[in-house]
Amino acid sequence: MMFLLKHDKGFRILDKELPDPIDTSIDADLTRIYFYTQFIVDNTTTKSFDTSAFLEIWDTIVKAIVRIGGDSMQNQCDCLKTEVIGENIKGAMLGLVEIREKMTVLKQKLESDLSKAIKDNKEEEDFNEEVYYKEIDKWLDEDKMFVETKASTSLLAALRNGQKSITVVGSFCVGKTFTTRHVALILRREGYKIHPVSSLDELKKLCVKGHRTLFIVDEFCSGSIIKRGIDIKMWEKMSDDLLGSQSKIVACCSLMLYQHSSFKNARLSFFRSFVLNMNSSYALTSDELHCVAKRHTDIDDTLIQKYSSEFPFFPFHYSKCSLFSKTYKEGKHISKFICHDALFINAMVVYKFQLDTFYTDDKLKYTALALIVQMNNYVEEECFRESRTGKNSVLHQVNTISDSCKFDKKNKDNKSIQLFKSLSDIECELKSMIGSFVIVMTDSKNSLVYSAKNLSVYEMLATYFKEELPEHFSGKFPVHKKCKKLQ
Repeated sequence: MMFLLKHDKGFRILDKELPDPIDTSIDADLTRIYFYTQFIVDNTTTKSFDTSAFLEIWDTIVKAIVRIGGDSMQNQCDCLKTEVIGENIKGAMLGLVEIREKMTVLKQKLESDLSKAIKDNKEEEDFNEEVYYKEIDKWLDEDKMFVETKASTSLLAALRNGQKSITVVGSFCVGKTFTTRHVALILRREGYKIHPVSSLDELKKLCVKGHRTLFIVDEFCSGSIIKRGIDIKMWEKMSDDLLGSQSKIVACCSLMLYQHSSFKNARLSFFRSFVLNMNSSYALTSDELHCVAKRHTDIDDTLIQKYSSEFPFFPFHYSKCSLFSKTYKEGKHISKFICHDALFINAMVVYKFQLDTFYTDDKLKYTALALIVQMNNYVEEECFRESRTGKNSVLHQVNTISDSCKFDKKNKDNKSIQLFKSLSDIECELKSMIGSFVIVMTDSKNSLVYSAKNLSVYEMLATYFKEELPEHFSGKFPVHKKCKKLQ
């Protein structure tokens, strides 16, 4: 039982020592019970105890049992203390001793097999220096085009001043990865070892106590909803102890994930100690936008002003994005959106790629954005609270969008699985996309209204869904007249 509690349920039960007397946690009490059980059944232990030793042990174990099981356990322990042990019970106790001896042999065998497996796989787990230096060389080459910004100087200053954990937050293509890698290369010149990692196990393998190391986690907890949930559970175990005194970690997290309820409700306080938000306090200034644009292309000031006012990114920047570059290089879905200037990628490409990703990995976000188009860029907060189910209801519209997208799934019994539990799930997704795709306005009744971030983004959404879902999105979708009054 103790073996299962320790290795399966994660209780910290010590093997051969008693906990501190003042420690009354469940882990400590289970350790006391385990320790004295071993002490009594161990065949090297004296076969008898004097009364004072017995009473001291008994009192300690009873207190531990009562703390774990409640006051009702006190009476059962009192009765057991005075009960006469018969031959059957003696036989059972001797049987337990025999079982314990067999478990000790089994444990030794398992440990031996585990050591052999680790040794056999050591070559596969060894750090691949060739791949590492190729990746760093790529960073160095791309860094030649970097322009210093408020975000990069602030990130560097925080790391130099002793901040151990920093989360860089921003919508797609604001430069989270580019900025983080630039700062990492500066610290590398100052003596830090730089390690990009994607999992906690990888970090543990590469972390050497006493060595100055900067770990970079790109695309923090990204991917499908299932993968995101698994990653969040994994990173919840992160702590200062795992890093040691000399190491630091920077995680690049999308604004949509950071604002999502699944992230807010997770036990990720380690990654909230210092947040650098590149969509608000550390967003590119107008001067920085101008310098970045001039560094990358020869576009004129008019276009710089256009893109800096309408989009949270420069389209040519997005070809540097780690998620986008794979699709861009393969030429999927984007050839017809490339501008005549090869250095300047149309903003539509950026959004189309994100929407295609949502269709595969985050169907609720895809449905929520389609709803904005369906309701002419004016989605009232109240509609998520309504109980209507008719053709004009929001619930009906969401379900028809889901049907058009062929999101309906079947379980092993061939029964339909709902995409969402309630309309509040759709509203939750809209909230998570504030700043990236969505803004929130207040109407004359002081109620919230969700709409696309600006007219250009709405037109892009309408064009996209009319092309992808022509059966459902036919005709025109003009901006709601109420929306025009609020903007």
